[in-house]
Amino acid sequence: MRRILVKPAIVMLLVVGAPTASWAQSTLHTFYARITDKSGAPIKGLGPSDFGVIEGGIARKVVAATYGGLPLRILFLVDTSDAVSRIPNQLRAAMQAFIDGVPAEDEIALVTMGRQLRIRVQPTVDRKKLNDAARTIFADGGGTVLLDSLLEGYERVLQRAETRAPMIVFLTTDGPETSTSVREEEFNKFVAVLVGRGAVVHAVMLENTGAVSAATSSASSGTQSVVALNLTGNTGGRLEAVAAATALPDKLKATAQLIADRRRKMADWYQVDYTTNTVGPGHSIDVTASPFDAKIELSDTPPR
Repeated sequence: MRRILVKPAIVMLLVVGAPTASWAQSTLHTFYARITDKSGAPIKGLGPSDFGVIEGGIARKVVAATYGGLPLRILFLVDTSDAVSRIPNQLRAAMQAFIDGVPAEDEIALVTMGRQLRIRVQPTVDRKKLNDAARTIFADGGGTVLLDSLLEGYERVLQRAETRAPMIVFLTTDGPETSTSVREEEFNKFVAVLVGRGAVVHAVMLENTGAVSAATSSASSGTQSVVALNLTGNTGGRLEAVAAATALPDKLKATAQLIADRRRKMADWYQVDYTTNTVGPGHSIDVTASPFDAKIELSDTPPR
């Protein structure tokens, strides 16, 4: 038997009010396990019944154990606020670099977040459809609605994707953040849901777009920076902050490479999903696996 502590989420202070979303009632949690025999060779072919999970003294039902992990469904959020009005070509090139670099089996939903959330392309593996849409995107004006888009995008795109592993990638600026429906408690529950489901968040942020001065252009300034640091730090993702729009395509290409590397590193790991009524992370679970003398290596995030 091995024990894993699902790390507590780092909370953050946010704004304004709204009712708690339905995703806050999520009961699916995920961990990752590498099972080897006495010689150190990976054991393949295990199913849900080969794993046991005890959480707080209560046996939980394992509903899936997928060798190599599930393919991804990626919520790709792109800032189309006033802050990107002067860089349409670099923005489109960055989107296309990301779309082309993500492994072909992984779905991408293309969503913009200037003024309001707009789903441009529903989750698909059709790269031509995604690239065609990316080539037509202009600035929508207004401010960035990153917070609204994260929560609404998760609910509409990722919440019910139980046959795919959830991931969020967002490309944002440090311009005005104008979300109106997110409060501190709700956001922190959202972070807990992401951590519980083993979701990873990557972020690329373009700084110095007008709302933040050069003297305060570090990745710790502004709402978008705080959100990006919180989400990437809690989920094992990566935050890249750049000062020049010309760097965006390379940064998004590198983010896609991280996702491809994840596929390679997951090759001999199981993604294990179980049901629970525990709200959020910060709890420990005891895990067993067949055969009884197998060696178990556990992680609450995908192997890196």
